[in-house]
Amino acid sequence: MIKKSEIAIVVPIYKLPLSSDDKICLNQLFKVMIGYDIFAIYPESLDMTEVCREYPLMIKHQMENFHFSSLRSYNKLVLSSRFYDAFSSYKYILINQLDTYIFSDELCKWTNFGFDYVGAPFVPDKDKYWSCLRRLWCKLNFALHRYRGTDPHHSQWYQVGNGGLCLRKVSKFQEITQKYRQQIEIDLSDEKDFYPEDLWLSFELKGNDKLKKPDWKTALQFSIECSPQKCIDMIGGKLPFGTHAWTLDRHRPFWQNFIK
Repeated sequence: MIKKSEIAIVVPIYKLPLSSDDKICLNQLFKVMIGYDIFAIYPESLDMTEVCREYPLMIKHQMENFHFSSLRSYNKLVLSSRFYDAFSSYKYILINQLDTYIFSDELCKWTNFGFDYVGAPFVPDKDKYWSCLRRLWCKLNFALHRYRGTDPHHSQWYQVGNGGLCLRKVSKFQEITQKYRQQIEIDLSDEKDFYPEDLWLSFELKGNDKLKKPDWKTALQFSIECSPQKCIDMIGGKLPFGTHAWTLDRHRPFWQNFIK
């Protein structure tokens, strides 16, 4: 059984001052997730004095500035073995971006399922893509793209899942980021089109290296991002463990019924 002491919560902080939405995220995080080590990872040039005064239980973990210079550089960071080596004393980490909101502490339950990775499934916002036939087409299209090794960016629907709020098994990520180091450097190089790391994890791992994940409907109970009303209906009207990207204009009206 995984215990709270074996899980680290990692909060990337890119810039200051914190916005009102950032504070909503952190206030809820420290209110609900009691007993966990909560780390702030941030660029070494950022003065965290005020943040740590407001959130004294937060553990500071500074990193080189270039890791936070762009979305691309952050994606490279979380696909590097040195990132997971920094948390090697833990069995799992929860990456918790500041556009997330945790509803209740179910984290130990999710770690004890034994998954390597859990995040909000990629689902479409448009109703017409939610039919059974369309979902089947998406699964077949995903499998075809994996087989051909072709551009994955438009075939990720109903796959697990988004990296903004996600649970990761440290030992598994140490293993794959070391084994695939050269391929990661090539695939995420500055000369290529941007390749989000959460999609890279879905498409590029082969054989036994593939991440053990829940199916997309089960993953909705962990986190929801797009189509929140449809997703809530799919899991019987209950709130998930958390939500990601609730601050977007198209999602905020729905989540404001639950986020105060």
